[in-house]
Amino acid sequence: MIILALKLLWRKNKFFNSNLNNTGERRQICCLECIRKLRWLFKKWRDDSIGKKVIEYVKQNREYVRNDQDGLNAVLAGQWGELHPKWNLMPKVYDYPSWQDSPFAQEVYNELVHNPCIIHYTNSPKPWFAGLKAECKHPKKNLFFQYLDMTAWSGWRDTMWRRIWRKFMKLTSLTTAKL
Repeated sequence: MIILALKLLWRKNKFFNSNLNNTGERRQICCLECIRKLRWLFKKWRDDSIGKKVIEYVKQNREYVRNDQDGLNAVLAGQWGELHPKWNLMPKVYDYPSWQDSPFAQEVYNELVHNPCIIHYTNSPKPWFAGLKAECKHPKKNLFFQYLDMTAWSGWRDTMWRRIWRKFMKLTSLTTAKL
């Protein structure tokens, strides 16, 4: 499904800005390479029945397993490698005033803070939710909207009224949409 969605976005040229420069062209090449690797990974995942194995493991170990990540760790033990933290930047890194206070080497810390590849918005509220009580304070919140505006959803922003409407709809059971 992910590959199909990327292909459709690619064909409609909504995934990246249509004004391509060298940076945009490089991004497209990287995206194509990622799609090729994802195809291989999904095929291997299906061929090795990883999903079924994880579900079975979780069912058999309910008292020990807290989430799907535990099942993945058990089933794929010894078959995975650790990624550089820039590929899963957690907001905790911004709690350290400097690299000396962090568990990271200076080069790694600077790369995380100034050049992350994937930002994991684990904090709450998320950048895409208009706060009823508080707004997102994540230091890289603006990047979420910068990249959102490079897609077909350019200009979309959540509002407090949309949040109130979703809560109302959920409370009145008129929809099953997640709030």
